[in-house]
Amino acid sequence: MLIRVLIQKLVGLIAFLLLASVFIFLIVDVLPGDPAELMLGTDSRPDTLQALRHQLGLDQPLPVQYAAWIIGFLRFDFGTSMTYATPVLTLIAERLPVSVPLAVMSLALTTMIAIPLGAFSAHQPGSALDRMIRIGLQLALALPNIWLALLLIMSFAVGLHWLPAGGFAGWKSGAWPAFKSLILPLLALAIPQAAILARIVRAEMRDKAQELFVLGARARGLSEKDILWHHILPNAMLPILSIMGLQFAFLIAGTVIIETVFSLPGLGRLIFQAITQRDLPLIKGVAMLLVGSVIFINQLVDLLAALIDPRLRRQSGASL
Repeated sequence: MLIRVLIQKLVGLIAFLLLASVFIFLIVDVLPGDPAELMLGTDSRPDTLQALRHQLGLDQPLPVQYAAWIIGFLRFDFGTSMTYATPVLTLIAERLPVSVPLAVMSLALTTMIAIPLGAFSAHQPGSALDRMIRIGLQLALALPNIWLALLLIMSFAVGLHWLPAGGFAGWKSGAWPAFKSLILPLLALAIPQAAILARIVRAEMRDKAQELFVLGARARGLSEKDILWHHILPNAMLPILSIMGLQFAFLIAGTVIIETVFSLPGLGRLIFQAITQRDLPLIKGVAMLLVGSVIFINQLVDLLAALIDPRLRRQSGASL
């Protein structure tokens, strides 16, 4: 049964990646307008435009262009950036040490904030603590990432001078200087997502608190603390895990704005620069990597859910 689930998830992963590649290719290469003119400008010489079209393979039929791009992608050849005259894969590798730790730490901080807040709020519904938590979550939801980022900069960088307002010290300068550069971006990404997840945790735990197994645990004389953390929360984790997988996609998308605000040399800022500079090979390479990572994480979350809950494994095996 487990092998069938693994095969199904692998097939789904490949199918989603192919669909994503077609979408990205169509968006970048087939929308109205000449990509070569977008990159060089409409006042460029015809022979220069033709040379660029030939270099990018734009003079080939669309199926040939798509096949060449996919074959290159499978060979880890994402093309060459027209702006930096550097292989796209090299530029991506230079930015990963910023974006990957930022995304992973943001998801970890989101979880560390959301689960305790949601659990405490669900444990005492209607109490003063519950009302305070819900008001705080609503305020966090009301602030867009960019506004929260600016408020953090004004408070902790400009006002208190505790943290840098932007830039990245680099991991070679030491773990603490590098981590210090990521604290404000980390908070700007994690706080809104933590507010969303905390509300999901609260709703799921309140729903599970009405189940018969909770009444049975109370009948056995277990304390409310043990029931909360050892019975209600584990049974509520499946939907929470699914939401966390979706949030990873929002965290990746949020880095485009946050890395630009904080001048971080990550993938988000790289694709923003690629869009403003009309660097089509770089746009396609980074976009495919970001979309692929989101698809992979969501498939992994589904697999973990199937491993946790045997009923999901049976459903997956039956649908195969």
